[in-house]
Amino acid sequence: MKSYSKKILKNLRRAIGVLIIAITPAVHSADVPLAVKNLYYRCYYRGPSASGEKADLAGTERVVIGAQGSKIDLQMYASPTASQKIILYFHGNGETLADISDLFILAQKEGVSIAAYDYPCFGRSQGVPSEETNVQAGVDVLKRIKAQFPQAKISLWGYSLGAGVAMAVYNRNLTTQAADVSSMVLVSPWDSFQKLCNAVSPMSIFCSSQKLSGNYYQLAAMASQVNVPTMVVYSKQDKLIPAAQSERVYSMIPKQFAFKIVEGGGGHNAIYTPDIFTSILKFLKEDGLPDDSRVISGVPN
Repeated sequence: MKSYSKKILKNLRRAIGVLIIAITPAVHSADVPLAVKNLYYRCYYRGPSASGEKADLAGTERVVIGAQGSKIDLQMYASPTASQKIILYFHGNGETLADISDLFILAQKEGVSIAAYDYPCFGRSQGVPSEETNVQAGVDVLKRIKAQFPQAKISLWGYSLGAGVAMAVYNRNLTTQAADVSSMVLVSPWDSFQKLCNAVSPMSIFCSSQKLSGNYYQLAAMASQVNVPTMVVYSKQDKLIPAAQSERVYSMIPKQFAFKIVEGGGGHNAIYTPDIFTSILKFLKEDGLPDDSRVISGVPN
């Protein structure tokens, strides 16, 4: 009887897992906890398929680099001032390079050099995604940019999951000094991945350390090591990453380097307004803002 009960329980767990796999792709990323959304995928942060991608933007360079057994798809736009400043962008969990083409178009209009890459298993990139492989890919991309533009100052800009990867890449660069990182922007960052999971789904069994499998992204803990001008951008209406999580990251950055934008409307997937884009680009191009602009609140929607 006991053996029979165990068999029933095992089959029930399997059935629940299959059900989650079946319903997850149909659910928008903003409607469920990140830790639950992709838990049962072979690729933990599985991104959209590369099929149906738009043609590469005119003026951009697309290369594949190796990163610890992965093949990483890197896209770059180099303006005439690329030798002086380049922005490295880290996209969110539900995106690939194909989804951020508008960012490259805007950079071209502004004359700003920009690069971005797909994490392992995202878009055209290959490999097994995890915090370690996502970050190592970023470190390798940073080295690639440094080799191509040895005198350039590099700014890091990350959104959502990308904020976690950007912070970790910056933290690792503090030790290696592989590149001259001069400023950073973190859009909708979280305190730590586990605390985020607990905040949005306090009763979830998927928030345990065992289930997160080393994907911790402890941004608040790393923020205290920041020593370049860093802007934190978040929305009070963000239902996926609560504003308190982003505020915690901001509070841990040494005050002389901390800037922030608190966006009054919109939400997680609607945070990038024209005004915010303009403020972010200005901040990154100048590696900071005047002291009286350290906190910008209520940016119109």
